[in-house]
Amino acid sequence: MPKPYPKSGMPPKKAKKPLKRTAIKKKYGKGNNDNSKGYIGSTTKPTKKQSKPSGGDKIVARKTPIVRRKNSIKKRVKKTGEIDVFFELVKEHGDETIYCRCCNKPLYNLSPINFSHILSKGAYPSYRLDKRNIWIVCEVCHHDYEFGSRKQAKFAEKIKAGEMLKQEYYANNR
Repeated sequence: MPKPYPKSGMPPKKAKKPLKRTAIKKKYGKGNNDNSKGYIGSTTKPTKKQSKPSGGDKIVARKTPIVRRKNSIKKRVKKTGEIDVFFELVKEHGDETIYCRCCNKPLYNLSPINFSHILSKGAYPSYRLDKRNIWIVCEVCHHDYEFGSRKQAKFAEKIKAGEMLKQEYYANNR
């Protein structure tokens, strides 16, 4: 016995629309025969064994178009001025190779992950753009400093610099 539908107190269920499928067709119209459905290279529907068409024929097989927005990244990223400070730090090194300040590993392709704030940006916002608060480090050292144990020997100099910056911060903000 089938279940009564819809259940009492429930709104009626909407009928589902079938998915729109597009056939692989030539760019301009159907084939030579009137019975043809417009598939490339033959008058019958292609099978799995047939190879894909090559050349100037275009294939339409998407259900929905791809929508791309111009400058979508710029709308999501808040401009803080940090990137300008990062460029200034790199320019100070000139053409010489830049090394990680913690482990002395050479850094060739710099990205924002290579710039580590000694004092956090949230707790010390006035030091966010201070060059003394930003070190150029490798990705591994940055991750270890942020999420690992800061008691490692390679972070001793960075912690000492952080203590000096904290003393200056609290002396200026009494």
